Amino acid sequence: MKKTINIVCLLILLLAAACKKEGDFVVKPLKAIEPVTFAGGYVLGDTLTLYFDGVKMRDYFGPIGSDWETTRIAFEEDRASMELKRKKTGETVYQKTFDIKDADNAIPKLYFDGAKMQPAYTYPTPQGAEYTANFYLDFPAGSGTADISLEMIEYRMDGNTPVILGVTSVPIASNIQPGKWTEYVTLPMMPTLPNTHPESGFAPYICVKKAGKNEYYVVNKDEEIFTTIERNSLQLQLPDEYTTNGLVQSYHLYGKTYSGISAVISNDLVRVFPK
Repeated sequence: MKKTINIVCLLILLLAAACKKEGDFVVKPLKAIEPVTFAGGYVLGDTLTLYFDGVKMRDYFGPIGSDWETTRIAFEEDRASMELKRKKTGETVYQKTFDIKDADNAIPKLYFDGAKMQPAYTYPTPQGAEYTANFYLDFPAGSGTADISLEMIEYRMDGNTPVILGVTSVPIASNIQPGKWTEYVTLPMMPTLPNTHPESGFAPYICVKKAGKNEYYVVNKDEEIFTTIERNSLQLQLPDEYTTNGLVQSYHLYGKTYSGISAVISNDLVRVFPK
């Protein structure tokens, strides 16, 4: 017991001694803790790592949103430095210095396009009643190119079980290369198809598939077909016969795994950066 107490006391002394380095405290007292106001933003093509005064805080990929509302700056000196660095290269792509005297520590909305920081994501104004869209495929190297199509799933119910009777595919975008935005494509109207069974119906999905193949981009083992379709779909809006106003959509597509289950995640940057 006495030996244990002596060891603990020695550790305390060592820690106390470690608090000073050449007469300066390593762990300095804080002068203030102030909130940060951030307008949000978006990151694609790489992960950005947030640092405050050289200390790593967290990583960002995809939408940057409301979690910044609880972010605080700890001022050890009269100024504090924030940096966003590329995870792949360590390059600093955004830097801002905060002053303890500032009434408001604000960060504008930011967009990282995979190469550099931009003030916003830009896109064309809708023309007439035309619906257009472009896509950014953000998957690891070797994942391959992709197609996007409207899948009209005809099915009927057998009790509580859906039975697929057929699939009609309408191409939207073909041979999408990873790591860059596609050109804008004009979106087709939602088709009206005849039923092949008196009790059948149609379920429309906008799906991501392997380029040139009738295979979905992400497939989980032993998964029911409708679940696979849903995990490869995005909420792309198509025009119909009643459409009068045009629409522009820009979808960032990437993969994410929850509890061992993979899925395609999609975000429309037009909604993140409204005009």
